[in-house]
Amino acid sequence: MKLGRWGVGIWLMVLVAALGPVAFQAEAAGKRVALVIGNNLYRSIAPLRNAVADADAVAQALARAGFQVMALHDLDRAAMLKAVGDFKAGVAPGDEALFYYSGHGVQMGGVNYLLPVDIVSDSADQVKNDALGLQQLLDEMRRQQARFALAIIDACRDNPFQGKGRSMGGGRGLAATTPPSGQMILFSAGAGQEALDRLSEQDTHPHGLFTRVLLDEIDKPGVEIHTLLSGLRNRVAALAEGVHRDQMPALFDQMQGDFYFHPLADEAGRLGPDLEFWNRIKNSDDPQGYRQYLDRFPTGAFASLARVKAAQGGGASATHSRGRSYMVGQVVFEMVPIPGGRFIMGSDRDFPYEPHPVELAPFQMMRTEVTQGLWAAVMGDNPSRFKGNNLPVENVDWRQVQTFVTRLNTLTGLSFQLPSEAQWEFAARAGSATTWYWGNDARQTGDYAWYQDNSDEATHPVGLKKPNPWGLYDMSGNVAEWCLDAYHERYQGGVFGDDAPSDGSPWLKDGFKDWKVVRGGSFSDKDSSGHPNAMTSAARGSAPPQFKRENRGFRLVLSGE
Repeated sequence: MKLGRWGVGIWLMVLVAALGPVAFQAEAAGKRVALVIGNNLYRSIAPLRNAVADADAVAQALARAGFQVMALHDLDRAAMLKAVGDFKAGVAPGDEALFYYSGHGVQMGGVNYLLPVDIVSDSADQVKNDALGLQQLLDEMRRQQARFALAIIDACRDNPFQGKGRSMGGGRGLAATTPPSGQMILFSAGAGQEALDRLSEQDTHPHGLFTRVLLDEIDKPGVEIHTLLSGLRNRVAALAEGVHRDQMPALFDQMQGDFYFHPLADEAGRLGPDLEFWNRIKNSDDPQGYRQYLDRFPTGAFASLARVKAAQGGGASATHSRGRSYMVGQVVFEMVPIPGGRFIMGSDRDFPYEPHPVELAPFQMMRTEVTQGLWAAVMGDNPSRFKGNNLPVENVDWRQVQTFVTRLNTLTGLSFQLPSEAQWEFAARAGSATTWYWGNDARQTGDYAWYQDNSDEATHPVGLKKPNPWGLYDMSGNVAEWCLDAYHERYQGGVFGDDAPSDGSPWLKDGFKDWKVVRGGSFSDKDSSGHPNAMTSAARGSAPPQFKRENRGFRLVLSGE
């Protein structure tokens, strides 16, 4: 599986140039200006596919950060030199200036060059004459006395002149550089590494790994450039490791002073009304408040969650646990605190799942099943059969879920995981000891679950049915949910002679083949007697870890309160 961009790696360099140890504050008198160039359509060397799309996305991110942006595509030498000259002439002392280039680049004799679309490769001297020298550009930017200058160069790691000899490009990558005082340089991959264009064959994200993380980091409020780039490097490395590849952006730092794409003062002014309104209503039982939020902020940071709460009739009731909200990209999800305690797990009513005591520590569980919107924000794709951002993600196997967990943990800095089977049943029961968490009446199933009788053989948006007493939705029906445990046919005295853990931890040892536990039943379930027994609190299912279906998804937990 070739994960690099068109067989060549991508590098990205961030150079931050400051004229001295200045703290760059929001009240600076100078303007913010940016030139963004994306070159795809090379005439004599291999064309690129994503350079223009990457450049346009960066241009939009910079505009959100207050830059006046000039974005240009597919420039020949004359147009490229003119654009750079016009940009340089527009930079005044005290300005904050940013130059971004995405396209081909090479190094020759330790000097780095950016290539226009009409470059030809007849000789090294011709390339040097026709290309734009990176160091020359940076020197000219400094001479404009910009208070802050940032250059972002996104070019090919592999030599576009392969086969022309060592003098034509010098192999993979650009030359390592030692920045002068006041500069910071970041390559999207280390020496000899390939920057990933995709994380898998199913990854449909329009940008490469480094670029998608960069775009997310640029939008974060109140993050100083050193902290931003440190987080970026760690996120890229962890996501690459999740697909068994190496990509650690290389950092060369001589910068003095601070820089923020979104200073907190500016961001507070931009998000203040949105956040203030949300904080007033987020725990309300009145759906009208959520509708008013959507009327005023239809694309607000909390719009997705507001739609769910408006549809379900309000926020946390007196019997519900109030959740903690988290955001990945523009997707908000909630974790509900689950109190620790002791309960009797299992049932001898319908299955030989021996009742046994289990005592658990407190933990948190997702209020709903993982949605397709959250999956796409983390993974960059959507494998589900039934499409919709607020539908539960499905058609994912247990191993894919582990990759999702790794990436989500990298993005959030937290330690999510699948629930143990004991955690799942404890949370589903919510203090009950009845067949279902709503009681013993099968006729009420349709009030709480999507199952064979009411689902039309499809998934439905999360959070539309009644929750259990702890405020968890769809613990029965919609999609069955993967657990962390290996599957054992019995809790006690099984074929391996051991018993299920009594502390609620996942039972990982031995098990039936390598199968995993599945809980909760799905939209397609109903047993032969006409009762929804697959959705009882004690009902168990199992499947091989590589097995995927359109009726199987998951939710996650966090340890602690």
